[in-house]
Amino acid sequence: MEQQNNIIPISLAQALQHWTCYICDVRRSVILNEGSIKYAISEFLEVSKSTNTSKSGCAIPRITRYQFEYTHPVYKSKTMDLEIFYAVGETEFQSLYEFKYARVLNITKNESERYIDDIFRLATISNRNANIDTYFLLLGPKQYVENLLTECHKNVAQINYPSTAKPKSSMQYNENIRLMLSLERVGSQKKFNVADLKSYDDKSQLERFYSNYDIREIKDENCKLLPATVITSELVYTNLSSVGHDDIIVNIWKINSEN
Repeated sequence: MEQQNNIIPISLAQALQHWTCYICDVRRSVILNEGSIKYAISEFLEVSKSTNTSKSGCAIPRITRYQFEYTHPVYKSKTMDLEIFYAVGETEFQSLYEFKYARVLNITKNESERYIDDIFRLATISNRNANIDTYFLLLGPKQYVENLLTECHKNVAQINYPSTAKPKSSMQYNENIRLMLSLERVGSQKKFNVADLKSYDDKSQLERFYSNYDIREIKDENCKLLPATVITSELVYTNLSSVGHDDIIVNIWKINSEN
């Protein structure tokens, strides 16, 4: 069942890949961001509700309904980018997604924390309910994504850090992302403890994450992440090897966690 569950995110990524190629071909890449890609995704989902075959010919589980900006099931003040319900036979399943668009060549502290927070929010759901699949989707210019995930040394040389920034912390902006996500090959995994993520200041990443929430916003204290929580990301799709240096690449990781 595991492999079949990934058919929808893989088909979604392939559709997004074709759409971004078209947008770039007509020289409209300036519109690409985390909001605009929802138009392409909604088109895919609407078509998929009336067909059971992907572009590659694989059978797609039947999508029954979906919702953008879905209220997070644990953190009441946050929303998820996308929720999909799909059926296999008479059984219905749920999957949740967060999207990121690689907007800059050199990642900043705030941008790094946005990636961490998305993956923490996905991991919280996985920790709460093993029957809900959670996915992190990242797309952007190939050179930006490669620099983010595979060429940390370039960032150290190229970013103009504020004079007050500590060099050690500055070098960690990419390190945390590379600890969480792998572009090595489809099926490759990264497994890490929450406590392994390096701090950018006096708080750990987990302390910083929960400092953004009032205790009343958390629906279920039992599913909170702990320093010892193990998060696993598995690359289920990438078109890295099939595009040129300046093209857009699409990547999806499945996120799981356990305390």
